[in-house]
Amino acid sequence: MTDIFETLGKRDERPMNGGWAPGYYTNKCSTCGSEFIGDKRAITCADCAYAKERPILFNGEMVRAILDGRKIQTRRIMKVQPPCASYQMLRIVDSTGPRSERGKLHWAQLNENKTQVIDSDHRLFTCPFGEIGDRLWVRETWATVNTESGPALAYRADSDVIPWREFCDTTCDDGSMDYEKYPGDYCMWWSDLFDGADGHKWKPSIHMPRWASRITLEITDIRVERLLDITERNARLEGPKPHHLSNEWGGVEPHPDSTKKSPHWRWFASAINAFLSLWESIYGTGSLNANPWVWVIEFKRVGI
Repeated sequence: MTDIFETLGKRDERPMNGGWAPGYYTNKCSTCGSEFIGDKRAITCADCAYAKERPILFNGEMVRAILDGRKIQTRRIMKVQPPCASYQMLRIVDSTGPRSERGKLHWAQLNENKTQVIDSDHRLFTCPFGEIGDRLWVRETWATVNTESGPALAYRADSDVIPWREFCDTTCDDGSMDYEKYPGDYCMWWSDLFDGADGHKWKPSIHMPRWASRITLEITDIRVERLLDITERNARLEGPKPHHLSNEWGGVEPHPDSTKKSPHWRWFASAINAFLSLWESIYGTGSLNANPWVWVIEFKRVGI
C-alpha cells in the first residue's frame, strides 16, 4: 500500500458524496479519468464528487459561438413556472420548516407595498445550473478517433481534433502511449469519420463524459426573466453574428434551402429576431406564445 500512496498521494478522508466514498482501492474516475484511492465501489474521485460542476448541452452553432467569444449568455426554460404573472420569485432565508428549505426558491404573491407574502406556491426549487462561481462543462457532438500521433478526440462543431495527451498524461516512462490509461476507443481513423465513411459515426452530445469535454464555463451571473423581455444587447450576447455587408444579424440558423454541400444561413433585421427565430427552431413553432420564465445564465470561458 505504501507504493500506491506515494504515487497517488494521501488517502482522502472526505465523507461519502455522490459516486465517491473513502477507502483503500485504486480506481479510475469516470468523470475526469484520473486514478484515485477510494472505496472499491467508488466511481468518481473526491474532487469531482465535491466540485460544483454540472454538464450543459449546446448544439454545434452555439459551440462555435462560444469558441469565437460571441456567446456569453444562454437561456433555459424554468421547470417550475409561476401560477400566474403576478407572482415573484423569492428565496427562503429563514424557515420554521425543515432546515433543508433554507436557500431554496419559490414563487409568491406580495401585497401592494411588497412587504408581505399574501399567497405562496409551495413548490420549492433551486437553479439546476448552480450559482455564481460554479462551473459548467459543455457537452457537444464528439467522437474518439485514431490519428498519426495516437488517440484523439474529434469535435463536430468546428472539425477540431485534439490529441488525448492534451487532456491527460497517458504516457509510459519511456514516452510511449499507455493504452490502458486511455478511457475511450480509437478504432476510427479521424479522416474517415470526417469523410462520412460507412460505419463511422459521431457520438451524441448527451453521451459525452466529463473527461471528453474541451470547454468549461464559469457562471458570472444568474437571473430569471420572461423570454420575450430579452433586449437587443442581450440578444447579441446569445451568439448571433453581424452580417459583414449589412446591419443584419443571424448566421446561426440554417436557411430552409441550405444543404451540406451548399450551406447558407438566415439573417434578420435585429439580433432579437435572430434569437427568437432560433428559439422556435429548437422548441417548435408557436413556442414563443407561452413566453415562459427562463433562467438567464451569463458565463465566461475558463478552459478545460
